Amino acid sequence: MNHENAPANRSKAIESIKLLLDNNAMLCDIASQSYIHQLGFLKIPISVGIQKFRLHYWPHEIIHGGDDIHTHTANFTSTLLSGEFTHQKFMQTPGNTHTKHTYYVNPKTGSSSLVAGKSTGVMETSRKKITKGSTYSLDRSTLHKISNIAEGTSTISFWENRTHQAYVIKEKGEPLHDCYKTPGINPDELRHYLILLSGIINDS
Repeated sequence: MNHENAPANRSKAIESIKLLLDNNAMLCDIASQSYIHQLGFLKIPISVGIQKFRLHYWPHEIIHGGDDIHTHTANFTSTLLSGEFTHQKFMQTPGNTHTKHTYYVNPKTGSSSLVAGKSTGVMETSRKKITKGSTYSLDRSTLHKISNIAEGTSTISFWENRTHQAYVIKEKGEPLHDCYKTPGINPDELRHYLILLSGIINDS
């Protein structure tokens, strides 16, 4: 599959949602791996055959203004299926306005942990509005965040293997405890969100 092909990615999302809604056993399995992410979206990891990807969805019940500045454990490519947001990139600078925490992932078990870090400063280097139908790729080492997220925004993303540590940069004094969530939501809750998401994507 060409991850840069937005129409094909949209079709893949629609097909996968229909498959989950029609297959209760698969829905329950995916629900056990899904969760409301600490950055304010519903994360739905999907594996269909050899295809592995994620659906991210920002329904009005859980959406908030944006997220922490962070890097990732792997490179990825993402297509906006609906909605829009602002994508910001940053660089570290000398200073003590923020704290840089390290996020470790065990590639064998998939377990993760966070270690509190040192003081740093940050500076925004770019800002771009990302809209429905746009596809972008991000290197795992890029410091970034998204903000101004429209209600009903959704993405489909394709990830390389998670083999590296990542970083989360929070403003000084912000708590660390919200940086990780245990996977698992009620299958009926996932079904509810998938029905909403299917309608939004098909209407887009």
